[in-house]
Amino acid sequence: MPANAIAEHRSLFKIVSILLLYPQEDLIGSIPELGSAIGSLQELPGKSACAVFLSYLQSKPLIRLQEEYTRTFDLNPPTSLNLTFHQLGDSKERGNALAGLIKVYRTAGYETSTGELPDYLPMILEFLSVCPSEYGERILTNFQDSILLVTDRLRSMDSPYVGLLEALPAVGSVPWGGLSSPPAGIPRGTRDYPTTPPGVHGEQPGKED
Repeated sequence: MPANAIAEHRSLFKIVSILLLYPQEDLIGSIPELGSAIGSLQELPGKSACAVFLSYLQSKPLIRLQEEYTRTFDLNPPTSLNLTFHQLGDSKERGNALAGLIKVYRTAGYETSTGELPDYLPMILEFLSVCPSEYGERILTNFQDSILLVTDRLRSMDSPYVGLLEALPAVGSVPWGGLSSPPAGIPRGTRDYPTTPPGVHGEQPGKED
């Protein structure tokens, strides 16, 4: 797999992680940079879906974008972006799964500093954009069914967010070798993302206080 294809998969994870955040002024302000980053993707089918979503962000007032996000993800548990919720509900086993995910982050050298749970999809995607290959394949394999489930539900709602999840590659199509540094040319994101899983916002079911 060419090195540029590896980098593009990483860039796609990063871009989608930003676009799936709760919309705020800093996200809107980063649209030109995101547009440039999306335009630089040469080989991935998800490129057009990300471009369409940027047009959506530009087409509505911020308050309407926030209302749509809240209605879609915060007030609708079947489309929660906390992925272990779809696997385990609010069971005791879910607590163990969340603890295990934090351990994976830390073992890979990443520390989270956020009120969001570690299974929050934008955080997972940020991690996938920079993590060593063995961790990325493991996490994407584990959560692929939950991502597909949320994608199907968003599709049935005709949600503007469905294209972002459809843009995510299947685990078998990701070339996990090589890259372990952040993609270049992409804004740090609306929550001041470092090269560790980010601090993010968005009231999700099961969010830590």
